[in-house]
Amino acid sequence: MLTGTSFLVTRFGNVPINARIKEWAVTSPPADYVEILQRWDLFNQTRTITALAAFVLLVIAQSGSSPRPALSPTPSS
Repeated sequence: MLTGTSFLVTRFGNVPINARIKEWAVTSPPADYVEILQRWDLFNQTRTITALAAFVLLVIAQSGSSPRPALSPTPSS
């Protein structure tokens, strides 16, 4: 769920704003560019926190599960 949230925030939050910012290189920034950059920063913080939380939970889940020891064959006499 966290990685999905991170993806969706990136796809529908940051990517459209990035496209608008690329237009500013050719033209000039709009009057409300500071608000747009603040929204981009909020999306960026959200996706970073969700991705980091997903990673931490993955590490915790992996460290909590210990693999079973391999069965050694019994010697035949």
